[in-house]
Amino acid sequence: MNRPQTLKGFRDFFGDQLRLRKQVFNVFEQLFREYGFEGLETPALEYADVLLGKYGEDEKLVYRFTDSGERDVAMRYDLTVPTARVLAQYQHELPSPWKRYQIQPVWRADNTQRGRYREFYQLDADVFGSSEMMVEAELMLLGNKALSRLGFDSYRLRVNSRKVLNAIASYSGKPGKFADIVSAVDKWDKRTPEETRLDLINRLGDEQAADRVLQVVSVSGDNNEVLSTLSELLADIPEGVEGISEMREIVTLTGDPDWLAVDPVIARGLAYYTGPVWEWEISDGNIGSVGGGGRYDCLVASLGGPDMPAAGTSFGIERLLDIMQERNMSIAQGPITTQVLVTVMSEELAAASLAIAEELRDKGLTVSLYPQVRKLGKQLDYANKNSIPFVVIAGEDEVKADEVVLKDMTGGTQESVRRAGLADFIRARVD
Repeated sequence: MNRPQTLKGFRDFFGDQLRLRKQVFNVFEQLFREYGFEGLETPALEYADVLLGKYGEDEKLVYRFTDSGERDVAMRYDLTVPTARVLAQYQHELPSPWKRYQIQPVWRADNTQRGRYREFYQLDADVFGSSEMMVEAELMLLGNKALSRLGFDSYRLRVNSRKVLNAIASYSGKPGKFADIVSAVDKWDKRTPEETRLDLINRLGDEQAADRVLQVVSVSGDNNEVLSTLSELLADIPEGVEGISEMREIVTLTGDPDWLAVDPVIARGLAYYTGPVWEWEISDGNIGSVGGGGRYDCLVASLGGPDMPAAGTSFGIERLLDIMQERNMSIAQGPITTQVLVTVMSEELAAASLAIAEELRDKGLTVSLYPQVRKLGKQLDYANKNSIPFVVIAGEDEVKADEVVLKDMTGGTQESVRRAGLADFIRARVD
């Protein structure tokens, strides 16, 4: 009899290691619920055609086989594509916008190494039905809060846009070589600029084109400086201008925190991204990205569903845990039902609504930010359907007066409340 052992890239968990995993799962699930996301679970197996064509050159890592019923099937490679399939399949049964979270394992036939396994868990949060950049901003703020709550104190978020990457391909004079450019640029952190240049020359067959790519991706400085330089270089390419404008809006909405860096080398390998993309890195983690995300406005429609904008973020628990265990880190926790909905009354007031939601969360309340501009009645209807007891209404007059209207959805009453005392006012009514 062979010695009992797990397959390469697969692991067993027990004792302290399993306890820490469960704690991390709980932190993320609580945080997702605090931000107003609802849970979803999907099967381990999908029809292969659901997954194929979505992952670019990484598609070779999909576990695919013919089952006993002669069906062409594949194991879940990520959580985003199966969720898009759910939206296409149940489009008339799900709310819009839909904020969903998912914590499940995925499988990839990858080369194993530290932080990279063939079976691992992803922790995802996505918003379907909104094209507003406030969605990206809130997902980034959620990521910041997750890493902070786990006990990390030094990390960064690197942000780019697929639209900017498309523009870089056009700027190089090789728009048809987008995949080659992205593949070369995506390895930027693993080699020297000269090695990337030689790779680009080999892929593009044009030294001048390679140098024009390097001119853009090597831009550096603070966020405003990087965005300004990108604007100058890509000024004649409308898609690039649009992508830069979106990133500028994200920087403004998040308050340009010191952990956020606009970085034109961030590519994300998944083929379905259409707008902003980002990756989280732990300082001195020496393990690559621990999370990422992006906008994918065409994925649901590609699976037969409605034309629906979407954006999401994902964290890989295995890399986070590897670092936490090396550093002997531990966790603390607290409540999980959505208590407050913060409305968004106009694009101009989005930053104020986002800030109010963060202030309430910082005071320990569980808060959902409505992810797009809609009439107040529709936002109140959303609160009713999701059994959210309080709604914060922050219109132009309220923002100017540094106050809000707080609506009690259970009693039907509403009153003006000073913003500075809002959290205490709500807590006195929910405790």
